Amino acid sequence: MFERLQRNIIEGLAAPGTKVNIAVGAEEHQVSPGGREALAMLEAESWVISEPARGYRVSPISEKALLDLVPAQVAVEKLSIAEAIQHGDSAWERRVVAALHHLPRIPERTSEAPHTLNASRANVIAIFPCAAEQW
Repeated sequence: MFERLQRNIIEGLAAPGTKVNIAVGAEEHQVSPGGREALAMLEAESWVISEPARGYRVSPISEKALLDLVPAQVAVEKLSIAEAIQHGDSAWERRVVAALHHLPRIPERTSEAPHTLNASRANVIAIFPCAAEQW
């Protein structure tokens, strides 16, 4: 349950500030209600915050905090692309071309279409596998 809740937070399916309901989460993810342990682990890693007598909420995040992460993300992606180019073979190059061809067809992510994140992830996986295998 921990991994599923964490993924929902990362993918924006559980927005900052929203209440996390253990019973609904257990039913939704078809797991036994071991949610208290999962929430304690999420809280320890600052994914959620506990509010006495109110339960848990997804931790808030400011626009500034997100913007502060952009330079680090750009640096990691530049390094990863360089590694992938250096170690990529012709099969990798075909996957990259196919991913780039598909990219304009991916709709922008909205709350009505959260699946677009998965489509974007597929493109990233097509570009970075050579670098990822090395790490």
